[in-house]
Amino acid sequence: MTINTFPAKANDATLNDELQANDRSFDVVGLHAPGELQAHLLTPNTAVIVTDVVRCTTTANAILTAGTRRLYIVVKRDGDDIDDVVHHYASVAGDGLPLIVGGEKHGKPIPGGLFGNSALEVPADLSGTNGLFFSTNAGRAVEVAVMYASVGSGVGVFLASMANINVLADALGARGFTRVVLSSGGFYGRISLEDAVCGGRLITRMLDTGSLPPTAMLDDGATSMVALAEHFDDDAVLVDALHHNRIGRALVHYGREPDIAAAITGQHMPAGRWAAMTHTVGELIWLNGSPAFTRIHNTNTNSEENP
Repeated sequence: MTINTFPAKANDATLNDELQANDRSFDVVGLHAPGELQAHLLTPNTAVIVTDVVRCTTTANAILTAGTRRLYIVVKRDGDDIDDVVHHYASVAGDGLPLIVGGEKHGKPIPGGLFGNSALEVPADLSGTNGLFFSTNAGRAVEVAVMYASVGSGVGVFLASMANINVLADALGARGFTRVVLSSGGFYGRISLEDAVCGGRLITRMLDTGSLPPTAMLDDGATSMVALAEHFDDDAVLVDALHHNRIGRALVHYGREPDIAAAITGQHMPAGRWAAMTHTVGELIWLNGSPAFTRIHNTNTNSEENP
């Protein structure tokens, strides 16, 4: 059985050398779906920001905030047996910690998981555990980013949610990345409003604080993200709009409507959780040859919160 097989690499030959060089001339690149990410965009000292606000990266933020040491984000494929996947990642971690399982496939909770794809369901304390999280859209974005961000490539991969925009922007500035590529989870290969707004807010924060120079060049995708963030600068207006977009309508259908406001403002969350999430940055590391996310606390180094 094949577990977590990465998709075939995008064919960069579809763009000639001049067009690829033109893409690389932008300091900030905004991508609205995982399939838009290609190898030529990721030069050394590039930060890839994976965004899937409703709901994966918000839930992942909550999981890391609760104290999970390592978090593996994967796609649940039809041929995968859950027990086999769990055994695989428990072996990869190799530290003897229990592996908690959560997430979803096509919006429905993974059978037997401790929680679904919802920050509202994440336990308050997950210290002393590793996490395995199944995600349909963000999982694909993570897979593509990991495929190109190999060890020693100089490419960093981070998770963005509405909660951690400020601390993430500051972390990226402190680490001195010269290019930022925002890779949205989207919704089944198409743009999703909340991811674009989150990306635009992150870009704006980086420009306002000097994490990006005022002369930074934004490509079309990044420019559209900033424009959408300006239009939806009021959280209440954004939450209302998300009740009517593709993913919001699906969540209402599944009875998960509270997850919408929770992902944007922290509404309905246990006291203190959202505030704690505003201080959490999830960064990709390589452990025994496999990619995992960990919480970093020193934004000037690669040090981990729970080494």
